Amino acid sequence: METIEGVGSMGISNDFSEGIDGNISFSSSSWKFSEHLQTPPATTPGYTRLTIPQGNSTPHVVIGLLTPQILENLSPWQPHFILRNKNLEFTPKNPEKRTEIFHEILLDWKEKGLFHLDKTWRGENFEIKPGSHYTSDSTPPLFTLDRSATPLFGLRQFGVHVNGFVRKPSGLSLWLQKRSGNREMWPGFFDNLVGGGLSTKNTIITTATKESSEEASIPSDYLMENLKPAGAVSFFYESNYGLFPNTEFVFDLELSEDFEPSNNDGEVEGFVLVTVEEAMEIVKSSKFKTTSCPVILDFLVRHGFINSFNEPQLPQLLPLLHMPLDMFYTSNHGNY
Repeated sequence: METIEGVGSMGISNDFSEGIDGNISFSSSSWKFSEHLQTPPATTPGYTRLTIPQGNSTPHVVIGLLTPQILENLSPWQPHFILRNKNLEFTPKNPEKRTEIFHEILLDWKEKGLFHLDKTWRGENFEIKPGSHYTSDSTPPLFTLDRSATPLFGLRQFGVHVNGFVRKPSGLSLWLQKRSGNREMWPGFFDNLVGGGLSTKNTIITTATKESSEEASIPSDYLMENLKPAGAVSFFYESNYGLFPNTEFVFDLELSEDFEPSNNDGEVEGFVLVTVEEAMEIVKSSKFKTTSCPVILDFLVRHGFINSFNEPQLPQLLPLLHMPLDMFYTSNHGNY
C-alpha cells in the first residue's frame, strides 16, 4: 500500500473531544463543512433562473441558475436569450439548435480564456434534461453541451460515489484516494475511494463499475456481489468554477483486509487506509475535496459515527446533505 504523507502514522493529529459513551464528537468538523455549502440561491436577488419554453401546459422549465457574471457574458448572444424579471429564457425551440448555440458560446469563451474553460474543457458531451431527470434515464434531452460547462449555468449534475471500507478488530477503516496533482480541479486533494459523474448513455450501475475499475482496480465480479446501494446525497456548492447543484448516488462496499486499490487512469496519485478518526481529521482540513464531503459525512451518519448523542448540530447538518434541489428547477418557481 502506498503511504501518503500527512496521514495516519505520518503524523495526523487527533484533537477530538470525547462524547457520550466514549464516542467521538464531530461538531467542529461537520460545522466547518457547513460553511462550504449554501442554500440554493434561486430565492436570492443575486441569481437568475435559466429557462426553456415548453408546451402550453408547462410554459417554461427551469434548467439552471446564473450568476451575474455569466448573465453579463450572455448579453452578446441575444436574441437567443430574453430576460423576463429574474428569468432568462433560452428561446430556440428544438434540441439541435440549442446545442448548436451553446457550442458556439462555449467555444468563444474557451478561446478567450473565460471561466477556466481553456483548462477544464473535457470534450465530453453531457445531455441536459429537465429537473430531476438524470442523464441515463429515457427522458429526451433538452440539449447537449461539454460537461465542463455545467457549473457555469448552474445545471443539475449527477454522479456516483463508492465508500470503500474494511472491518478490523480495532474498528472500521475507510479507503481514501489522493487525486493526481495534474488534475485541474482539486489537484492533490483527498477524495472518496471511487467517484465519477453520470455521463451520456451510462447508467448508475455501469458508472459505478467503470469508475471502480478505472480508479481503484476493483474487480467487477466482486463489486457486483458486494456493492450495497445507500441512497443519495444532494447539496449546493459555489466556487470560482461555478455552481454545483449536485446529486450523488451512494454505494457502500466492504473490502477485505488484504485488498489494496491501484489506479488505472492516471487520475489518482495514491490511496490510504485510515481509521474513522483519521478520516474526519482529513475532512476537517483544507485537503479534502469539498463536493465529496457530503458523501463521507452521510456514510458516518448512517453507520452511527455521527449521531444525536455526539453532534449537537446534527439538525443543521442533515439538510445540507439532502437538499430538495427539485423545488428550484420547477416551472412554477417565479413569474414569467
